[in-house]
Amino acid sequence: MKICSICKIEKEIKDFPVGHTFCRKCKYIKYKNKRLQNKDKRRNQRNKWRQNNRFKHLAHLKLQYAIKCGKIKKELCKKCGEKFVHGHHPDYSRPLLVVWLCPQHHRAIHS
Repeated sequence: MKICSICKIEKEIKDFPVGHTFCRKCKYIKYKNKRLQNKDKRRNQRNKWRQNNRFKHLAHLKLQYAIKCGKIKKELCKKCGEKFVHGHHPDYSRPLLVVWLCPQHHRAIHS
């Protein structure tokens, strides 16, 4: 038995995540509240990026729509053959012309 550091209730050891002093229920409530507090901040950051990068945002939307409609199909990563891929836009003025890259290789191009 162990006492939760947040709710101060004695609970079984299995009710505690490994290495934590608070129970799973308190952990869920704690992180849910944290997400809700940051919700407006994340929304504002996303909207600011969309305003500052209008052509990039529109290119992303056009590509998403083309994939959804079946006009474009995702391919394997151009460099390693990974199945989970991102569409990289070499030129945002041509939104449907993308290079399919896994997250690792996509990140490498932007670094």
